[in-house]
Amino acid sequence: MVFSAGKKTIFLCAVLLAAALLCLPALAEEPDDSPTPAYWRDVTVRVGRLSSNVEINIRSGPGTDYGKVGKLSAGDEFIVTSLYNQDWYAIDFDGLKGYAAAKYIVVTEQADQVAALDVPNIEIASSSLTVPYNCQEGETAGMTGTIQTTGPIVEAKAAVYDLRALKVVKESVVSFDYSAGVTALDLSSFNREMDLGSVSAGEKRLDITVTGGNGHSATVSQNYYVTGWYSDAAHMTADCAITVPGGKAEDLYDRAFGTYWAPDPDDVMTVTLPEGRVGALFMLEWVRQPASFDIHTFDGEGNELQAIHETNPSSMINFTYPLDERTRSVTLQTDSGSKRLAEMRVIEKGRVSDCLMTWQPLPEKIDILVVSTHQDDELLWFGGTIPYYAAQGKTVAVLYMATCSRSRLNEAMEGLWTCGVRYHPIFLGYKDNYAKSLQDAEEVWGDGALEDLVAVMRRYKPEVVLVQDINGEYGHRQHQLTSLLVRRAVERCWDSSYYPESLNAYGAWDVKKTYIHLYLDNQIHMDVYDEPMQALNGLTPLQTATIGYAKHISQHGHYQMDNQGVKYDNKLFGLYRTLVGPDEAKNDMFEHIG
Repeated sequence: MVFSAGKKTIFLCAVLLAAALLCLPALAEEPDDSPTPAYWRDVTVRVGRLSSNVEINIRSGPGTDYGKVGKLSAGDEFIVTSLYNQDWYAIDFDGLKGYAAAKYIVVTEQADQVAALDVPNIEIASSSLTVPYNCQEGETAGMTGTIQTTGPIVEAKAAVYDLRALKVVKESVVSFDYSAGVTALDLSSFNREMDLGSVSAGEKRLDITVTGGNGHSATVSQNYYVTGWYSDAAHMTADCAITVPGGKAEDLYDRAFGTYWAPDPDDVMTVTLPEGRVGALFMLEWVRQPASFDIHTFDGEGNELQAIHETNPSSMINFTYPLDERTRSVTLQTDSGSKRLAEMRVIEKGRVSDCLMTWQPLPEKIDILVVSTHQDDELLWFGGTIPYYAAQGKTVAVLYMATCSRSRLNEAMEGLWTCGVRYHPIFLGYKDNYAKSLQDAEEVWGDGALEDLVAVMRRYKPEVVLVQDINGEYGHRQHQLTSLLVRRAVERCWDSSYYPESLNAYGAWDVKKTYIHLYLDNQIHMDVYDEPMQALNGLTPLQTATIGYAKHISQHGHYQMDNQGVKYDNKLFGLYRTLVGPDEAKNDMFEHIG
């Protein structure tokens, strides 16, 4: 190899330097087990701004009774660190931490990055999270239990997610240094800021999320219910352009059944969806069963997408129709005369909640028919029956003899939906009227009530029928009449000498088993209603029924669900009539039914 003089000199110096370095004593390496920043992770930050040209106080706590620690003015930007509740947000304004009134704040989400550590993903090793499955709005309710994790926690967040509004309505965040090595979280420590009853009524989910040093998170959740006048599910109806001949658009989404649209036969309602938003469902709630109506949907160029002529063979009052994603407008017309439309909803794509009651008409064949006099008797006196058999996959149909106010019909439907019923209940529509005697009650309802019951049994062919106490529980005459009519109906629905109209339409049917609440003979006590079921999110059928009854808020001043082991025990039934022999196990109304 040939080198020039200059290059040779540089090379020799490099060799000598390397040799010198080799002669130096080796430096001892200090062990370093601490994690080091390895990369950046994406996070979402809530940025708050005042919604109008106002100045508001920053307070030391979530309320006007807390002291002032600063001010916010129009144009100020700050970080919303947590949603304390629907009225107050926790904020960080250039290092000044406090609380500000939520009604003045517009929150937007922005992407940011924070340093992450090169550590294993955090996992939840064990959890004993417990929340009350049902609590009263405005009353104090907290969580208990602990969470154990596989690695240190750098952030723990408790958040209440509203399953109707589809958003977080309350949260609390706690941060830890990674070096502190926190792997156990006492969940009761959240209770000072996370009063679970201080949110609006309705279905809620409590999420506990722990985050590790690398940004990976793990969550445990538990659903619970807040009793009270619950808020409506998320919808975009108010953002639609609605033309209502002879009525007001606002009456159709005010959640008040006393306001409604009563159209003339030639009136056509038009609903135009807001620009850039896609509809998923079109929902209608009538005051009483409409005979028929027509729905047409159109795309943005006026081309018809769907034409629905609803004849309502199942006598439903609530209807749901899926919308083609191209739908830009919907029209509705009815010739049902005095039938009135109480509520209408347009549900946006991606905003369909499990709480939405998307009822289906009853199938041709059902498993069990639960016959109730009023809207609330189906849970008060039958306890966990409805959620128990619905969770088993049985086709459960609920029939109400008397029709109370429209709001009570809605309470009943909300309760049934909570209990897992997905088929629209039957409202026979007989008058809810006080009667001094059983004879007086019969005169009010007339002969048609028995014929209607026989027609229902012939049409839907239940294997099992369940009805109220012969003595009307506490002596209620209409309860007594309902029990009497069912006993007569199960003897006549198989007999071809009765009611030729329903016989010709549906044929005869003989119910295999008929149970009566508190009946003295052949008794069964359904203790299985106290056993948790996976299909009920770990609740017992009786707990689920209690949440269902919580929807009957107008009736809470009269009765409650605590009827176990007492005079009106809602687990106690007697087998009145059977085609398949007596019960042996005495814990299943479908025993011996193949």
